[in-house]
Amino acid sequence: MNSPDEILLETEELMTKALEHLKKELRGMRTGRASTALVEFLKVEYYGTVQDLKNMAAISIPEPSQILIKPFDAGAVKAIVA
Repeated sequence: MNSPDEILLETEELMTKALEHLKKELRGMRTGRASTALVEFLKVEYYGTVQDLKNMAAISIPEPSQILIKPFDAGAVKAIVA
């Protein structure tokens, strides 16, 4: 059985990791301005595998309020839109 100090240390490590993950997820959130971080980790199922959108398309910000997604493969458009 773990001692209270071991449990506290383990819990603190898990909370630190959770906080780091949350900071990473929120990094792209800005009001009034588009950010590629909002969509780059969206999951897309394509040919039976799930991939991050950033691995399937070029993502850019042509204007402050727009996100442009250009698939590397034209056949992936339907999977990305769905």
